[in-house]
Parts: sequence; C-alpha cells; structure tokens
Amino acid sequence: MTGYIIYWDQGTDNYVPLAAFDQTVTQYAKTFGLTTGNLYKFAVSARNAIGESDRSTSLEVIAARTPDAPENLSLVSASPESISFTWSVPYDGGSPILFYKIFWD
Repeated sequence: MTGYIIYWDQGTDNYVPLAAFDQTVTQYAKTFGLTTGNLYKFAVSARNAIGESDRSTSLEVIAARTPDAPENLSLVSASPESISFTWSVPYDGGSPILFYKIFWD
C-alpha cells in the first residue's frame, strides 16, 4: 500500500477528495472550512501501485458543539406545593436543543 485518500461530502451528495497521505498516516483532523450546524460525510480509500480501493463506509458528522448554559434563571412563583421558574434559551452550538435537565438538591 502507498497511502490513503480522504473524501468528503459537504451536503451535496457528491464526495470530493479532501486530502491524500502516505501509508503512515491513519488519522486526520479537519479544522477549517466547516459551517456550524451543517452535516458532513467523510470516507477513506487506500491506494497502492495497482490503484485505489473502494471508499470506506461513510462517517457522518454535524459541525457542532455542546450548547451554552441557559441563563437568566428566574423564579416565577413558589408555594409549599409547587415552584415555577423560567430561563433564557441558550445558543444551541449548531445543533437543536432536544431537552433540558432540571436539577435540585
């Protein structure tokens, strides 16, 4: 084997070459050109003196991070039987917030 070719799909259902490496490289980090919230697909092929292999199964990744913490936690009402409070919706990090966890002690 002489190396690898990394392909990516930027959401167009069309894989294009992203990078090529010799056989000693078995990892890659894409650190530029990504748009928060977009889905990207990556695949790898191997090559040798005869040619290039089929691509690997794809890896799907959403360019996102964990959401920010909710802010402005405020008491709405309280009684011996119930409590009500509110907060501001935080930045979602590029992926929709699915639920909130409420903690108490």
